[in-house]
Amino acid sequence: MPLWVLLIGVPVTVAIGWALPLFGITLLAFLVIDVIAGAVSRRRRPAVVPTSPAPAGS
Repeated sequence: MPLWVLLIGVPVTVAIGWALPLFGITLLAFLVIDVIAGAVSRRRRPAVVPTSPAPAGS
């Protein structure tokens, strides 16, 4: 994501969350769950071991 999008999007999102507390609470909950799910997903992903294909006729 480009830096300018973050510089504009984060303050706008915070302002909307401040003006609409119920939206802010649900947005914060979603972000927390998303970060936790991403961390769990990265831990569970097995290391990829490159393998060569089996020779023809095997």
